[in-house]
Amino acid sequence: MKKIEWKFSMNLNLKLALIVVGLLSLWGCSTTKPVDQKPDFGKGNKIFNGYCAECHLNADNEAPQLDESDDWDVRKPQWGGVWKDHVKSGFLSMPAKGGHSELTEQDINDALYFMEVKIRSLP
Repeated sequence: MKKIEWKFSMNLNLKLALIVVGLLSLWGCSTTKPVDQKPDFGKGNKIFNGYCAECHLNADNEAPQLDESDDWDVRKPQWGGVWKDHVKSGFLSMPAKGGHSELTEQDINDALYFMEVKIRSLP
């Protein structure tokens, strides 16, 4: 009978341990950052005008100008990952996030989406 009680106890402990591990795993998943939302053109417009336009609509600097198709021709093959990396980490004269550390991942996605739509519409 002791053998049966020990086996039952062992199984119960194992079950409890698995439940605790499972709950901790679920809790860990719930504290991770949310999945990126679909980019929003309107929000991207606001982000661009509030943070990016100071350089990308100012011909007095080296930044590619949003309304100049020639500035983007060589950059078009880099849509997506490369542009996002440049914004997040900085590139040439542009500091990370254009010098605006408060910008979120979603802000960056929205601004890049806005820029991509505008650039693709250039003649």
